[in-house]
Amino acid sequence: MELSELGRHWEKFGKTDPLWAVLSAPGKQHGRWDKEAFFDSGQVEIRRILERVDKAGASAGRQLPRNRALDFGCGVGRLTQALGGAFERVDGVDIAPSMVELAREWNQHGDRCTYHVNDRDDLSLFPDGTFDFVYTAHVLQHMEPRYSRKYVDEFFRLLSPDGMALFEMVTEPVVGATEALPDDAFRAQLTLSDPPTSLRPGESALVEVEVRNGGPVSFPATGSEGWFQVTVANHWLTAGGKQVVIDDGRVPLPEDLAPGASVRVELEVTAPARRGDYRLEVDCVQEGVAWFSHRGSTSVTAPVKVRRALSELVRRTKRDQPAGDESAPVMEMHGVTEDEVRNWVREAGGRVLTVIDWDEISESRSYDWRRRGFLVTR
Repeated sequence: MELSELGRHWEKFGKTDPLWAVLSAPGKQHGRWDKEAFFDSGQVEIRRILERVDKAGASAGRQLPRNRALDFGCGVGRLTQALGGAFERVDGVDIAPSMVELAREWNQHGDRCTYHVNDRDDLSLFPDGTFDFVYTAHVLQHMEPRYSRKYVDEFFRLLSPDGMALFEMVTEPVVGATEALPDDAFRAQLTLSDPPTSLRPGESALVEVEVRNGGPVSFPATGSEGWFQVTVANHWLTAGGKQVVIDDGRVPLPEDLAPGASVRVELEVTAPARRGDYRLEVDCVQEGVAWFSHRGSTSVTAPVKVRRALSELVRRTKRDQPAGDESAPVMEMHGVTEDEVRNWVREAGGRVLTVIDWDEISESRSYDWRRRGFLVTR
């Protein structure tokens, strides 16, 4: 994806679901982030990061100055605001004007925090040696490596003599399940919370599904090359039970689900194109293996009338997309191996002080990509 196209997608995210796009936590999509909790999470992250930076700096005989910091890919300012409590001045940079507009609106530090739109593949809006600390997290993986490498080079150019940069990268996909579940493991107990009773033809809605593992082994949340992971999905049946739409929506589990454990997911379903009385059927599937209902588990259904009038029970639909643009924005993911990142640093004239396991920083497990933070200096 070219940088200009990347910018268009993130501009859409900024207009439709900015908080979730910045921090894609399970269950927070479609405006479900609490703003205070969202910004509090930034405070926690920066506190942990600066503790790691100070510790690594002390081991290397260095002390990080606290004059000016850069938050690259600032979004709505979640981390910029947190850095504003630790540095005399902070600049946030983002490719999406809609994100920067919100960051300026929600700025609590006045002139201490300044936000900039930058749609270039460099950071030439700042002179050499401007920043004591450059920080970016959850950003570089969403662009092609030809761009992320150029930005890493720019981070070194912008560092003050005693400055440090810390950037997060995803390195390689996590390989999950590699084989089929045993036959007696295909046991899922499903519950729908307040499903829609009425939709327009082709209209989409979110359905909250509780999944309980009723089998003897864990349901894997990731698989090898897209196979063997367990996902929640749906079909559409006529009122008489005949299947008319196969494989409509799909949502992966947010984490491996142990026997007896439960988790809630949001499944986006899209109504059939023709009006009529239908049944929404929700089931689990181990990708590339079998639907759970085909191995003895029980799916769950709910009646839905497809008609012209909108039901007031449908709370969030694709009607939230900007007028004149029905396409959903895309969030790309690009991994770069740790060895390759180290080469980038070396070729830029820098050195790696330490590599941080990001799962420890976030106190969460990534089930799709390995995440690493690289603390570097010149």
